[in-house]
Amino acid sequence: MSFKLRLIPAAAAACVIAACGGGDAGAPPGVAPVTPAATPTSGVAVDDHLVGATVLCDSNGNGTADAGEVTTTTLSGGAFTFATGCSSTVVVTGGINADTGLAFKGVLKAPAGATVASPLTTLIAAGMSQAQVLSALGLPAGTDLLKTDPAATTAGGALVNGDLLKKTLAVQQLLQKTTEVFAGLGGASETASLQKIYSEVATSFGILLKGGGTLNTGTTVDSAVVASLVKSAADRVGQSATVDAAVKTAVAALNAESLGVVTAGSMKLQAEALLKSADADVTRVTSAQQSSTTISTFVKSNASQLTAAPTPATTTLGSTLTGQVAPPAPAPTDYIAVTGDALSLVNGNVSKSYSMADFQSDAGISVAWPLPPSMLLKVAVSQVGSYTLAANQKLTTAVAISETTASGKAEVLGYIDNVNVAKTAGGLEISVPTTGANSMVYGVSSDGKKKAVIDFGSSVAGVHNTLLTSGVLNSIVLGNVVNYAINQVSNDFTGIYSLRGKYKVTIVINGLPLRKADGSELASTTITVPTALDKNGAATASKSVTGPGLVGTISLTD
Repeated sequence: MSFKLRLIPAAAAACVIAACGGGDAGAPPGVAPVTPAATPTSGVAVDDHLVGATVLCDSNGNGTADAGEVTTTTLSGGAFTFATGCSSTVVVTGGINADTGLAFKGVLKAPAGATVASPLTTLIAAGMSQAQVLSALGLPAGTDLLKTDPAATTAGGALVNGDLLKKTLAVQQLLQKTTEVFAGLGGASETASLQKIYSEVATSFGILLKGGGTLNTGTTVDSAVVASLVKSAADRVGQSATVDAAVKTAVAALNAESLGVVTAGSMKLQAEALLKSADADVTRVTSAQQSSTTISTFVKSNASQLTAAPTPATTTLGSTLTGQVAPPAPAPTDYIAVTGDALSLVNGNVSKSYSMADFQSDAGISVAWPLPPSMLLKVAVSQVGSYTLAANQKLTTAVAISETTASGKAEVLGYIDNVNVAKTAGGLEISVPTTGANSMVYGVSSDGKKKAVIDFGSSVAGVHNTLLTSGVLNSIVLGNVVNYAINQVSNDFTGIYSLRGKYKVTIVINGLPLRKADGSELASTTITVPTALDKNGAATASKSVTGPGLVGTISLTD
């Protein structure tokens, strides 16, 4: 009986084994068994959305489509589907950025179960946790990078996850440009070669960032972290068994730290351009940054200077590259300029024109001395855009004239403040109030032995002038004004009228949006005018005026 009791469970076990081998004990004779339907797996590929990319279900984890492994292609919006499902890492290569039209030459990866493949999921596939990626990029805790489409838009076309997309594209920019630097050094241009480099770069980025560190805070990228990323990537590529031999050799020949120092500033700027872009400008900025070859070209051209450890020269080289990558400053608007950067001195029927370049040259311009009382300074002033002046705007101007000969010490400094200025239909109306304006002139004789300070305020009070900004020539009475100042100073010492030679002239105006004719800024300049002297001629009080300055040279001649 005991033997029979043991036979029953053994027979039952045999039946179960037979069923597992493909039999269907429950199927009627002659009827085929039913195979359960496969569950499709869908997702989206993002460098913005990639269209026409190949998506591999990498069941053996080697990153290559081998026999028996399933691939599919991304469609509109970067969408892809594995009809029979995929429970392995997803690998994306090729395709076109749907918005910029640029070819994607990297390799995106996403862990099993992800519905998004992006540069950020590539870091996760390289070993980072989601929390580590979020921390490195300053993204909100809890953001599901494996399920959230960074490039998703509303029905009206607005970005749903604008901050996430910009940070995704910033990481892609760093991965792509680092790849291009190494490829350029080794002369690699084939997509397959670039993909091998990109995979190594992405892996090195993931390993380094996994150890901690913040790549960006808000829209500011840490250049030191970028330098470390490039260095670690160079170390890895220089020892890689998968990248092309020419690339490996070229990268290994350079100092990895020097590569990081030289490229960090420029890569930082490019990434920040994406982080700081408005949602509506993301496509335009992405196209411009991804298309730029400035960094890779510069590194290849200067590779001979990057074989040793960093020196101050390496830092200077990096600054040069950063300057080449920096976006040009926006064209200035809303300012006043001297039309054509030109002026003329008119004495009766005699007129002589000068350019600002003439005035600023070493030779300078020649002026007959002493000035004829009737001499006029004529200049045309242009309004660019529509500048505004503050309520009750005041001007302060200063001038410095200094002898340039080795032995000469002659100097005239002067200023006037609290000058009223108003914007009218015709241009600028400038007036000196009869009370409240200060104007002082300080003079030094050519031998430096005599010095004087003269209060000039009562002589300019009530003066009005209008600078028309319609392109017409404005006339300023130069002779009388200069001669009056000289006469006042001459009351304290003689010899000013005998002055001859070359003098440096500096003019500063504080309170007006003045620029050169091409919109470039005039250098900020300060003139300090002594306003009180002790018995030995030392200044005991002074007035400093800072503003856009024009510095040039005049020669006083007969």
